Parts: sequence; structure tokens; C-alpha cells
Amino acid sequence: YLLDAGALDWKEINPDIFGSMIQAIVHQDQRGELGMHYTSVSNILKLLKPLFLNDLQEQVQASWNSKKGLQAVLQRLMKIRVFDPACGSGNFLVIAYRELRNIEIQVIRRLAEISDFSAGVWSHVELKNFFGIEYIDFAAETAKLSLWIAEYQMNKRYEDEFGKLPPSLPLKDTNNIRHGNALRIAWHSVCPHSDDSEVETYIVGNPPYLGDKLQNKEQKEDMRLAFEGETQKWKSLDYVTAWYYYSAKYLHIAKGNSAFVATNSITQGFQASTIWGIIHKYDFKI
Repeated sequence: YLLDAGALDWKEINPDIFGSMIQAIVHQDQRGELGMHYTSVSNILKLLKPLFLNDLQEQVQASWNSKKGLQAVLQRLMKIRVFDPACGSGNFLVIAYRELRNIEIQVIRRLAEISDFSAGVWSHVELKNFFGIEYIDFAAETAKLSLWIAEYQMNKRYEDEFGKLPPSLPLKDTNNIRHGNALRIAWHSVCPHSDDSEVETYIVGNPPYLGDKLQNKEQKEDMRLAFEGETQKWKSLDYVTAWYYYSAKYLHIAKGNSAFVATNSITQGFQASTIWGIIHKYDFKI
């Protein structure tokens, strides 16, 4: 098996495959409890596209024949941040990074066609704008590795397109992937609020669902700490609702939006009025 693996061309392997590799070695019974839900690329894009990718593509198309308009897209790419507070092995961050780099390449190629624009060495999309929190230390380290691999692969594609390649080494540790409990960490300490009004922050992910009867003692305490002062009905809420609540609080003072994978239980039955009643206070709606 090692010889077979060594014979592969690992430069061509998508970084998001690490998510499924981790899934394969984690015990089946622990996956849900640990929050390690592997999300396919197609399902990740179901969140990312309506959240901000479609809007970016529309801006590109509207500016297709305008040098100034396309340069505005590049400037916007520099100000987009993606934050996954249940990042696992980093799939959402990797796919977001890859898609933004693809848009950048598309824009620079078009600029070169309609003007004297020349591609620079450095990308407008930087790893420092990708943030995550992960409960499992091994998964958190895998997320960092996956992002580095994604950066290397996209830099090589950039070189193929424009003949320019930023240095691959040394690897830059941005310290943006935090190992810890996302419901016990202040999110702004991981992804600080920006004073720049043009910065857009998008919060995404696939947090653990865990209905009220499936939460262990630590998770019940997470819920108590999260909703203390907001509602006395926190014991009946799904675990995932805390991520919706925290994202609403975070984005109440930051420009951006959020999208999570979750069960439809949070919009049905008795808990819907509780969680969405709270979120509406922060000027957000589903």
C-alpha cells in the first residue's frame, strides 16, 4: 500500500480528499459526536455559490469589457474573508479558496485581453483571509496542510496561465486555524472584526447537529453558556443552533453573511420560534 501510494502523483490530488481520509480512520460511532461530518464538494458549493460566489461572477460578467470594473473585482477579492467555526479538515475553506483563485485567474486573463494589464507575482487571494475553529487537534492541523496544498496547486495554475510563481517556501503560518471548542471561544479572537468597511466576512460550515437528547454533559454546558441570558429554553435546542446564534451575533457588527449545513428541525416545531426569535433580534433571518 505504501509503495502504491508513493507511486501516485500527489501534486494532482485535491486537498479536499483529506476530509474523507480522516473520515475513514475515525471510528464510525465517534464521527457525529466529534462533529466530523465530511461534506462533498458539490454540497459545499451549494452553500458558497448563493452566499458570495454567484454575486462575484455576476460582477465579473457585468464588468467584462471594463478595465476599471474588472480591477474593482480584484480589489474586492482582497477584502473577502471566509470563516468556518467547525472547519474539520478544512474542506469549506479549501473549496472557497480555490474558487476565489479561479475567479482571480479569469479576471486577470480578461484584463490582459482588453488592456495592457500584466499579472503580478502575488495573488489577491491570501491564506491570511481564511479562518477556522476545530475541536479535534489532528483535524485542525490537517486543515492547515490542506490550505497550504491548495495554495501551492493554485500558484502552479497561476504560473501556467501567466508565467509567474510566488515562492513556495517558507510556508507561512497565519495562525488562523484554532484548535478548540467553537462554543467556548470568542469568534472575534479568531477572525477579528475589521475597521475596513469594504471587508466582507462569510461564515460557513457543517457544524455537529445533535438533537437535545443526544448531547453529552459537555455539550449541554456549551448550550447553557451560549444561550445564557437569551432564553431559558436552551435545553430543547439542537446543538447546531448555537452556530447560527453566534454567527448572527458576530455579523451584527461585521459586513457579511453566513450559511451552514443543518437539519430542517431548526425551522420546524417548537424550537423554531425560540432560535429564530433570538436571531431576529440581531436583524437576521433565514
